Amino acid sequence: MLSFLISLTATQMRDQAGEFAVFVSRGAGRGQVLALAAVEALLIAGVALPVGLILALGLATALGFSTGFLAFALETASGVSLARPLHVGLHALDWRPVAAIIGISLSIRVAAAWRISHINLAGFERQQARPVALWTAGRLLLIAVRK
Repeated sequence: MLSFLISLTATQMRDQAGEFAVFVSRGAGRGQVLALAAVEALLIAGVALPVGLILALGLATALGFSTGFLAFALETASGVSLARPLHVGLHALDWRPVAAIIGISLSIRVAAAWRISHINLAGFERQQARPVALWTAGRLLLIAVRK
């Protein structure tokens, strides 16, 4: 999970590097860029957490009717249930892992923003203009292997 969070955040930061470069070029300090990244991460968590919990509760409720692999208990025509569903609710949820994941994702997001918060627009454009040596070497290797 940690590697997924890191790779997802790296991809997001790479895509947003230009936006942060514009902010730095317009006079935003490193603290403002980090605060923006933190607020953005908290907003994403604030939307994703309730939506994820609602979807998870719905799925857990549906799975509560399961009597086996892809076999679900349904009510008969007379209204008699063939099986009792499991009771699902938020009362059994352990919030510590949820808080830990939010804290870890916030830390990763702010650390990634720290890495790119010093680049202004001119530096960003210069980085974009340079070919990445590793990518170029990989392409040359693929060309050599094909022949």
